[in-house]
Amino acid sequence: MPFDEQALNGLKNYLLSEEFYFILGITVVGAIVYFLMRRYINPLLIKVISRKNKNWAPIFKKSATLRPLAYLAPIVILMACSQHVPLLWRYIEKPLGATVAVLLTLLSANLIHAANGIYETYPISKEKPVKSYAQLLILVVYILGAIIAVCRLLDSSPAVFLGGAVAVMAAILLVFRDTILSFIASMQLAANQLIKKGDWIEIPAFGADGNVIDIALHVVRIQNFDNTIVTVPTYKIMELGFRNWRGMYESGARQIKKSILIDQNSIRFMSEANIKELYQHKDMQKNLPTYKEVYDHIKNSGITNLGVFRMYAMSYLRNHPQLHQERLMMVRMMDPTPNGVPLQIYTYSNDTRWVIQEQVQASILEHLIARLKDFDLRVYQNMKDTDGEFPAPMRTWGSSTNN
Repeated sequence: MPFDEQALNGLKNYLLSEEFYFILGITVVGAIVYFLMRRYINPLLIKVISRKNKNWAPIFKKSATLRPLAYLAPIVILMACSQHVPLLWRYIEKPLGATVAVLLTLLSANLIHAANGIYETYPISKEKPVKSYAQLLILVVYILGAIIAVCRLLDSSPAVFLGGAVAVMAAILLVFRDTILSFIASMQLAANQLIKKGDWIEIPAFGADGNVIDIALHVVRIQNFDNTIVTVPTYKIMELGFRNWRGMYESGARQIKKSILIDQNSIRFMSEANIKELYQHKDMQKNLPTYKEVYDHIKNSGITNLGVFRMYAMSYLRNHPQLHQERLMMVRMMDPTPNGVPLQIYTYSNDTRWVIQEQVQASILEHLIARLKDFDLRVYQNMKDTDGEFPAPMRTWGSSTNN
């Protein structure tokens, strides 16, 4: 009888044997258990866990915390049943043991990650964050899980494996120090999405101020705005820190923070006559406070021309179509200096493009500086005229105060 026919007959006999049907049954049961775990049991467990707090459910779903259970359950069933088939068990015992170790490792890491997410929903997490400790614990779990999985696969003792691994790791750390540091840094950058291609970042220690054009294992390449390219070791980015402007672009607002230096000698109290004269400028009235509001200030405690100008500047910002009205906006006085009193304009443009933001910023400062003379204010300039004296105010309202 030919060999092929013998093999075919042997295969037919095996397919008709109880052992084959037993293995087939185990496989079907495992598939059914996987489906039930993935579709019904895992969601049910999440509902039970989240019964006390509904905010927990999105955390478990987002991180797929319990997904390893869907794979673990059929594998455990397969291991328990396969022991009754010695021939099969001899070949799958070690791979299944290693697989169980890997799945338990992933499940433990997911649970730690979910626990940290739950902790961050409480106010105390802002004062005492534990994310770094959770990440360290996850790293330890991964290392232990990898060691156990390899030992199960090789059927060796973890103690023997660790003894040889320590010596090998010491040599590897010496030879591939930069590569290992860069690999860990790359994992952190990718996992936390700290840097992406196209991001504008700043790393002052390397003179980097531009867009990321390449992220590799060992280096990150940044093209500065002068078109020079800076190459920064990946691990140095995590070591030295950096500024990423991505958040500014995603927020849809770009900060404007500029100061006008006011000559303090031009600041004076305003009288009722001064106010009436100021309100004769019809093009300014929409940005001025009501006449009654200013008059009440004069009557109660007095008001300066700089005080009225601050009100005008604030109203001007509120009515500016290119400013983000939902962001912080203020006109504030800073501490007086030998070079005048800084009046700071703090606001945000609603266009994050640099060129547009600079245009908006310039138009605001030009407008406010040009309006200073209408309030009898003067910009401080550290220079003298031809006669050796500082220039006089644009007009004189007098130094009278309102009593």
